[in-house]
Amino acid sequence: MAATLAMADEAFDVLLDTGIRISPLVLWEHEWQRPETYSNPALLANIARDDVPFDSTLSGRK
Repeated sequence: MAATLAMADEAFDVLLDTGIRISPLVLWEHEWQRPETYSNPALLANIARDDVPFDSTLSGRK
């Protein structure tokens, strides 16, 4: 829940700064590694097809 609230806060900042509304999606690494266990595996397949690389530095990990 904390991660979802933090992402919503960041999304609101983007809206205020740019006027663009984004809808962040929190995905845990195990969900990404096993998309069939996610509630909407087709969504994860579409995200994977977009081929946007994951940057772990954005998640606070070093």
